[in-house]
Parts: sequence; C-alpha cells; structure tokens
Amino acid sequence: MRRFATLTLLGLSVGGLVGCDQKPPPVIGAKPIEQSKAEEVEFKPPARPDTSDKAARQLLDEMLAAHTGGKPEKLSALKECSFTRKGIADTPVGRLTAVWKRDVVWPDNYRIRLETSDTSGNTTTQTYALRGPEAWYQLGDGNKKDKLPAGLVPNLKSQYHEDCVTLLFVLADPKTVAAGGPADKLGEKELATVDVWTPTGQHARLGIDTKTKLLTKVVYVGQEAETQQTSYTVTKELTFQEYKEFAGVKLGSKMFAQTRAKPLGEWTDLTVETTKPDAKVFDGP
Repeated sequence: MRRFATLTLLGLSVGGLVGCDQKPPPVIGAKPIEQSKAEEVEFKPPARPDTSDKAARQLLDEMLAAHTGGKPEKLSALKECSFTRKGIADTPVGRLTAVWKRDVVWPDNYRIRLETSDTSGNTTTQTYALRGPEAWYQLGDGNKKDKLPAGLVPNLKSQYHEDCVTLLFVLADPKTVAAGGPADKLGEKELATVDVWTPTGQHARLGIDTKTKLLTKVVYVGQEAETQQTSYTVTKELTFQEYKEFAGVKLGSKMFAQTRAKPLGEWTDLTVETTKPDAKVFDGP
C-alpha cells in the first residue's frame, strides 16, 4: 500500500510518493524566505522564432563567456555530471530541510534523489529518474523501483529542463534558439532578458545582469502535481544571489525558487562533480 503526500518541492512536485512505512518528512521552524515576490500574472512564453536574433545570441554568448572566463567549451564537462543542492523546501506540510542530489548524462538520462532528515539523523529518501523513454521512482534506497505514472512524467522532465538551464551547457548548444526579451529588474539590478528554446524545444526566459553579464533570473513554465496521476502547468521563477566556480565554470550556488503564488525553496549550497555518473544509477524496474 502506498499513499501520495503532496510535497511541493523545487520544480519537482511529483506528489512526493511516500510509502506508508516511512515517517513524514521533518518540519522545521525556519524564518520565511527573504526574496522578492514574483509577479502574480502567469507567464506566457512568446512564439518560437525559426532562427536566433543576432543581438539576443550575442547577449547570450556574453553571458556564457562571463560564466566561463571566455571559454564556453568548458560547459561540455557539465553534460555528464553529478551535482547537489542543499537548503530548505517550502511544502504544504511546512518548511523542510532538504538535500537534492542529481545525476545527468545528456540528453536523456537523469536521476534526482531527494533527502530530508530530522534532528535525530533519521532520513527519508525518494528517487526519480529518466532513462531514455522510461521514468521510474523509488521510496527508500533499498525498496522496489516502480514505473512513474504517465501523468507525472512531465514534472520530472520539467525539473530536468530546469537543471540543464542552470548548469548552462544547454544554452551553449548551437541548436538553442535565442530572441530578445523586455528589460527587467531584480532589486537594484538591471536585467537584460533573452528568451531561449533549447534543443528539446523547451522555453525559458533568462534575466542577465547588465553589469556582470551573469545569469541572475530564470522564468519558465513548469509543472506541479494535481493528483497522483496528473499534473498542471505553472510559472516557475529562479533567482541567484551567489556563485561558485566548478571546473572553470561559475554557477549560481545560492538560489531562491518560487511560483507566482508561493515560495518553493531556498537553496544555499551547491557542489558539482564532473565525473560521468555510473550508468547503473539510471537503471529502472
């Protein structure tokens, strides 16, 4: 017997498939996330152009150069990597301490392992993965793997899209199409925006700091779980406050996430390993 406890985690609210024999995640008494509130109007992506706008492509290239010291070829190392974000997730049951571990082998292998731990060291784990056309989940490290319901696969693919954008490598792909967007602000920062469509056809609007040329904001239409079988679309917004360098690439390490209606999480620590993940980690049921 299994039940669904809707844990609205960053980008991946696939219902938080929690087994009956598992304890609910620990709720922590943390202060509210201090970040700018997103616009209330849901975001509507523009129509995708056939080719990149020259000025937008130049701005995108300037951003990639700022993150790589002028060597965007360094981004290829992130196509096959493992990375971890630690922080706090806002959920319907409260604010939870969280560790999200991801494994990526572009273009179609992806795994995310979610951990929450209480003050006694008891840990709840959930794993979701894509291996080509297959999607699966696992509750607890030693338990059976099951096929992910088809209606929730878009949630997992949406999170994969988000991670590929924040790792930047997908933005350097020659198949990515770029178009200019409206000017924006984040606090006192002036942002130039670029609309991008990745090789998978997915869209994101990038907010680029006009002074540093660093990626500061990402807005895209993602997914939330509606039932244990279905999902719905919702606007996601990510903002970056701090950066760390890995393999010669400066990545957003302190990240806030929210929808138009609520905060999703505050992620304060990032680590990246550029060793190719073992192919076995993607093996499903």
